[in-house]
Amino acid sequence: MNKIVDYVELIKKGMGLLENTYLGASGSRGYGRVKFKEIVVKVYNPKTMKEEEVDKYENVEKIDSNKISEAVKKFSVQ
Repeated sequence: MNKIVDYVELIKKGMGLLENTYLGASGSRGYGRVKFKEIVVKVYNPKTMKEEEVDKYENVEKIDSNKISEAVKKFSVQ
């Protein structure tokens, strides 16, 4: 694995942990629940100085770390 894949997997894990817990008080009553959906991943392109969309994902589990890694490598400054 490469570092980018590792970082994306760590972010996915953190997002999953947020979804499986709650923020603030009264979580057992259903308050403070977090759900990530319609996730858009963008990568900064230094040549155009703009963000470019890599992909859209329905939920956290569907995020493709390898696809994101390839997009980051494509736009990396050598």
